[in-house]
Amino acid sequence: MKGKTMIRIAVVDDNPGYARQMRSFIERYATERKETVETDVFLDGLFLVEIIRRGTISFLWISR
Repeated sequence: MKGKTMIRIAVVDDNPGYARQMRSFIERYATERKETVETDVFLDGLFLVEIIRRGTISFLWISR
């Protein structure tokens, strides 16, 4: 039997408090549903853009 797929999520916000809150919501959601989630928080969108340029992210969803 294969292992579960890990969901990788990037939270990007220049407000550290909001970013921590979003990470907390995601982790609680994952725990409640017994999902494996890895959440990275970025306070600088330009750093995330650099990671995307390296080709290490296969899906990006942007919400306002």
